[in-house]
Amino acid sequence: MGEQAELQIEVKVAGATKIGGLESKHGRYIQRIQVDQRLDSPDFFSVQLQASEFNEMKALDAIKPGTEVEIALGYGTKETVAKGEVSYVEPHFSASKLHLTFSGYDFTHRLTRGTGSRTFGDGHKTDQNPGTVLGSVVSDSGKLGGGSDGLSAETKNATSKLEYIAQYNLNDYQFIQQVVGSFGMGWDAQSHKDPKKVSLKPASGEMVLTVYRDKPPGKPSEHAVAVSADFRMSTVRQCSKVEVHGWHMTDKKPIKGVATKAEVTPLIGGGKSGVEQTSAFQGGRVLSIVDLPVLDDGEAKEVAASILNKLAMDWMTADVVIEGRPKIHAGCKVKMEDFGKWFSGEYIVESCQHVYIAGAPKPYRSYLKLARNASPS
Repeated sequence: MGEQAELQIEVKVAGATKIGGLESKHGRYIQRIQVDQRLDSPDFFSVQLQASEFNEMKALDAIKPGTEVEIALGYGTKETVAKGEVSYVEPHFSASKLHLTFSGYDFTHRLTRGTGSRTFGDGHKTDQNPGTVLGSVVSDSGKLGGGSDGLSAETKNATSKLEYIAQYNLNDYQFIQQVVGSFGMGWDAQSHKDPKKVSLKPASGEMVLTVYRDKPPGKPSEHAVAVSADFRMSTVRQCSKVEVHGWHMTDKKPIKGVATKAEVTPLIGGGKSGVEQTSAFQGGRVLSIVDLPVLDDGEAKEVAASILNKLAMDWMTADVVIEGRPKIHAGCKVKMEDFGKWFSGEYIVESCQHVYIAGAPKPYRSYLKLARNASPS
């Protein structure tokens, strides 16, 4: 696709392609772009541009902290890969040149600022749903400082309801990560869509691309050739079941929740889960958790299932480099084709890095970190 169509580059600063006294249309003056997307953190972007012309400073004072930035890339047709606000401004001076690098995150990075302590629920009524609580944490961001960050969240209701949920001296992002890790939720900033909206649902995993080892058939826009692909199959973190133990303070009896291979869902990659395949030859290894507070057996089982599913995704991982594809983003799926029986098939994109380097033989490439919890046995 890159050989057949012209690379389109667009960087908008405060809604315009003109940056100070420089018109950056079609990638002029842009020397490097990097966009990092992960399923566990706010999206990051970085832009380096030539900030002078004929030894005259043209864009040095044009970028300010908090300035909104939108980046679009693509061969033939460009697509937005990141939206956010500037957090860093870094000029570099040399004898004859001035380079300016500005970088930042989508707006959900504001959840990482400051710390706080608070509780949700009165400790008596079992009426606190973790999904609802996290939605309010995101939407209320900034209110403690007397303002509002204008953030919103798509949430998933947990099966269990709790008497209370406590945030102890954590920033909002740390608190959210603590809760989503226990109740089968996730984090996807999706800044290519809306920089002020985060999804706390498990990644939807829509299929966007097939990556071939050599010469893909069909439409170039739907396929790519791997520049490199490094796979790893690992049994190290696979166990047959996870048990979460606790103590019921009112009924004075043990609490126990168990998750087995049946809770590894959805299966990504087809065939059998790594949990099942590993248990078949090394026996029933059990991970016992005793240091997490749980209210009842239902919550303990939900927490156990969340832990087992997280471990299961370490079954097969891959680092893949392809020619740049802007529609790839963290949380989508790609299919690896012609990489043998074990390693071909569907994977979830856990992180994605889009990199553009002006003047390089292949100026735009995408770097993918893939994972799945199942494979043909």
